[in-house]
Amino acid sequence: MKIKFSVIINCYNSENFLEECISSVLKQTETDFEIILVNNQSTDNTKQIIYSFDDRRIRYFETPYFKTLGDARNFGLENAKGQYIGFLDSDDFWDKNKLKRSYKFLKNQKIGMVYSDVLYFNINHNFKLYSKRKPYEGNIFESLLEDYSLCLSSVIFSKKLINNYNIKFEDSFKVCEDFDFFIKISKYCISKYDPECLVYYRIHDNNLTKSKRELFFEEKNRFLLNIDGIDENFRKTLITQNQIEKSIYYWKIGRPNEASNLISDFDISNLNKIKFKLLFKFNWEVVKKFLPKSRSIFD
Repeated sequence: MKIKFSVIINCYNSENFLEECISSVLKQTETDFEIILVNNQSTDNTKQIIYSFDDRRIRYFETPYFKTLGDARNFGLENAKGQYIGFLDSDDFWDKNKLKRSYKFLKNQKIGMVYSDVLYFNINHNFKLYSKRKPYEGNIFESLLEDYSLCLSSVIFSKKLINNYNIKFEDSFKVCEDFDFFIKISKYCISKYDPECLVYYRIHDNNLTKSKRELFFEEKNRFLLNIDGIDENFRKTLITQNQIEKSIYYWKIGRPNEASNLISDFDISNLNKIKFKLLFKFNWEVVKKFLPKSRSIFD
């Protein structure tokens, strides 16, 4: 008997928010799903929390050894039986209509991937992802390369896509595996954006892309050097854009000399190099007060 959805939750010492995460899936108004819970060698109460749930739709797995996040997600994919797959990070949770609304789009066989708006939150503030970013629809491959804007916990995709094109998470990436995975999927399908806010993403100090931002730029550069199916001039533009964003990151965290030195190596006009070097002489905290609230490269 076919299962409509597989929801994969990877866990590593996830006791703080895991109960809320699992409960949000079990409360879905769409009931045809399975939950794949992958315990990646947790040493806290993760296993006990999972065992406290009694629902036949929950399938529990333990990795035989500690895996990279990409490899652990591949482990979940290998065990998923659903026609459509979604990942939900163990510290995030869903609105009860997430799966039902996703299926409204995915039942159209031309659509291979759907994603919704996301509320990013902590105890101090919150914002909707697409109040700051632009959502894309249709063939979004090149758009995502220029401006990646997906949240893993928001995306639902067809299993046929990853089977037909042998798409997996690249386990050599430590922070760029989601970027790599969904860009590859977007290359082969039509995508749809649902403007409803159906995902709640918890911001905290352990968010991987926040704690290892510098590594993200390095891995993204490696990805851009190797991705197939793009024009070489476009590739060159994307690599330069990534390096500019890296230099701005250095500036924002108080390393203006490194930012300025990095700019010197870019394949951009001398005038633009001078503009960036002058900008980096000012303190970021001062400059941001004069920037518009709309999204820019400085956000």
